[in-house]
Amino acid sequence: MESVAEIESPAREETVRWLTGVRPAPVLLLSGEPGSGRSELLLAAARQAGEQGAPAAVLRLDLAGFEEGPEGLVGFLSLWGQRHRAESDDRLAERLEKAADLASELPPVMASAILLSLLLETEGAVESLAGRDPLQALRQLLERLSATGRVILHVARSSDLDAVTRRRLLAESQSHPNLLLALSCDRRDTDDEVAPRAWVRRVSLARTPRTSDVLLAPLRELMGRVDFRAAELLGRFIDLAALCGENVPSDLLMAHLEVTQEEREQLLDLIDEGLVEDEGGHLFLDLQYGHPSFHGLLTYSFVTPALRQDLLDHVPPAKRKGLAGELLSFLSERIPVATRGLAHLFLSLADHLDDANLRRPYLRMLDWWVSPGDEGALGLSLSEEIAAGRLDPKTVLEVVSRTAGTWPPPHRLALLAAVEGGSPPGQLQSCRGDLLYLRAVILREMAKPSEALEETRRALEVAEAAGASPLTGGLLTLSGILSGDLGDFKEARRRFEQSLAVHRKVFGDAHPAIAACLANLAALHRHMGEREPARDLFAQALTVARETQGEEHPFTQALGKALEELGG
Repeated sequence: MESVAEIESPAREETVRWLTGVRPAPVLLLSGEPGSGRSELLLAAARQAGEQGAPAAVLRLDLAGFEEGPEGLVGFLSLWGQRHRAESDDRLAERLEKAADLASELPPVMASAILLSLLLETEGAVESLAGRDPLQALRQLLERLSATGRVILHVARSSDLDAVTRRRLLAESQSHPNLLLALSCDRRDTDDEVAPRAWVRRVSLARTPRTSDVLLAPLRELMGRVDFRAAELLGRFIDLAALCGENVPSDLLMAHLEVTQEEREQLLDLIDEGLVEDEGGHLFLDLQYGHPSFHGLLTYSFVTPALRQDLLDHVPPAKRKGLAGELLSFLSERIPVATRGLAHLFLSLADHLDDANLRRPYLRMLDWWVSPGDEGALGLSLSEEIAAGRLDPKTVLEVVSRTAGTWPPPHRLALLAAVEGGSPPGQLQSCRGDLLYLRAVILREMAKPSEALEETRRALEVAEAAGASPLTGGLLTLSGILSGDLGDFKEARRRFEQSLAVHRKVFGDAHPAIAACLANLAALHRHMGEREPARDLFAQALTVARETQGEEHPFTQALGKALEELGG
């Protein structure tokens, strides 16, 4: 952690001016890299402002690890306890126990997580908030906190807040003159991506790299005790870990490194003994399999953001970009972005590629990843953005497509309704086929195959008018799947064959989409008990997949297993 003396004086003075203003702009953006001293700057500025007659209390709002679901708040609190080492601090342990009691009465939504985070910071009276709606309880707590003096709510990472929650906190800051918001954001985030520009004061912090010897000496000493292969793997693991952001899902990195089981065990032993348990080289917290954002994955967390940034300083920019691109591609092919934590992992990797178009989809996902019950408010907001020309409907459709199987159907349907309700006629017509296709996919997820098939039929009318395209092929595939769901296997086969023909016209014979079409036909024949044609089609699909995706790709391996099961 950086000392007050190390914090940039101009940035601190700018923050003090913000705090001592008669009615300062309600939002302060602390722009910079993790580890640049944003929390320390805010605390130092608050002390200095207090000395000038404008005291303010700083409350840190950290939502790391919050995910919706039945165990969402339990996992959030458990992670807080591990990160703050509550097991060795009786005061924190008692505070955590009270928060856990309250959590059992709250729904697993973001407002509840914010309420619990603030209670953990303030040692507030939990009993008076029990049994209340979390939004009502949060408003009451914010009103109480700001009643006796100025309070700064410091959001540790602005991307942790979804759009609806951020808007609510902004509204609270307008209602309570003593309540100010400070949001730590990435240097690439623009003001209006975080809050209305007129409400914002921005302070930018540059980070000064620290002396490398203190940091790297324990690592070098550890590598010197093992053989060349183990040292090489440890070095590669550390480089990848630094690219991942706050959390390190080690199982995913091991898979990317293609280590053997023996090498995996040796590498984990090295990390645990030399970088977790050894105070001299303490780099990671070992979260075991308990991180709520990385279900079933052995996960480490960096002790401090500054430490991770120090490690990154020793990876040349070109190498950093290459490693991040390879890992992002590897993960994108193998795991869905099924949690907020995974979205932040993908965003961290995209940040190293210096391409706004690669990082923007993950920012959108985090921004629109609202809790159940907030879909309507989000949809209304997005509809207004689209109607005003500030948001491209195709951007919304891309997020709906990316979140298939992750966000619940009502959430994604609300986004489609926003596109339909806010788009001007010309824009709506240009994306109508995609919109109908996505709605059909969602209706199938909701076990409504007849309604989904009708949406597919309408979408095909739009798509076929424009000629052969990937959309037309995708709709024919979906039509085949839905026909199979309804028991019409003859129609399913006809649609799958049409889809194959369209995809061949668009892509030729060597493309992953061709392998998928052949696999669909093979699976249909297998389902109908026709083993010979199924085996032949799986063999064709496997040949194309090997050529276009490689032997190690999960889809290629799945095709090989299917063929093997049929005796091929």
